[in-house]
Amino acid sequence: MIYKLCSKVLANRLRVFLDEVISAEQSAFVPGRLITDNVLVAYECTHYLKRKKGKLGACAVKLDMVKAYDRVDWNYLQVMMLKLGFAESFVHTVMRCVTSVSFSVRVNGNLSTPFKPSRGIRQGDAISPYLFLLCSEGLSCLLRAVGPAHLSRGVRVGIHAPWVSHLLFADDCIVFSEASQRGAQRLQDILNIYSRGSGQLVNRDKSAVFFSANCDDACKQEVREVLHIDSEALAEKYLGLPTALGRATKDAFEFMPTRIRNLVGTWSGREASCAGMEV
Repeated sequence: MIYKLCSKVLANRLRVFLDEVISAEQSAFVPGRLITDNVLVAYECTHYLKRKKGKLGACAVKLDMVKAYDRVDWNYLQVMMLKLGFAESFVHTVMRCVTSVSFSVRVNGNLSTPFKPSRGIRQGDAISPYLFLLCSEGLSCLLRAVGPAHLSRGVRVGIHAPWVSHLLFADDCIVFSEASQRGAQRLQDILNIYSRGSGQLVNRDKSAVFFSANCDDACKQEVREVLHIDSEALAEKYLGLPTALGRATKDAFEFMPTRIRNLVGTWSGREASCAGMEV
């Protein structure tokens, strides 16, 4: 109970500054940001890739992290908080909470001697989501610093639209890059650097890459081999909502949340009633 009180106090103090230290590409757990922001941007970018023309192709790489909370390196977390400008006393207090965890394994009905891990943050803790945002900020900084020079600036759906290089929702990440062997190799290097520092590991089996319409088969094969990702499709859903829809079909209608689907059905019924009255 004492630890939960301390964790809640630290979380309330930390969340006030998240909007200042967490990049705009991250939309999870930050006050004032909505999950729908990333969904709409991802939908527009996917729609652009499906209709992209020209010589230079582009791709969207959806990355899935293996047990993201359990693999957070404690030294990396401490250094990230110091680099982001937090006071040493505050960082020391937070790390005391993080490193105080211990485990016991039940063997044949008896608990073993408690032991301490060397990494990971608690599941369900009040401060854990905010700490993970600080960890994932390292990946966002790498993509912003190295990306414009080596991964292109991402995609832009219109002349006056901003460039979108990546989108983050906690450990859920989509990276937009040029579809070339050079761009794929640079992205692989960034992921390796992030993995060595933070302890995070990309699950290649659950990751996927989506190519623009103007990419040829040779280009697709090069990117897949460099990234070691075999799946060549973006998931039908991103954060619970569809990323790409064509014409209105029954399958597309089933993607809608129940509340929206009921509202659409009610509105259609009212329109039919009004049309009958006018006739």
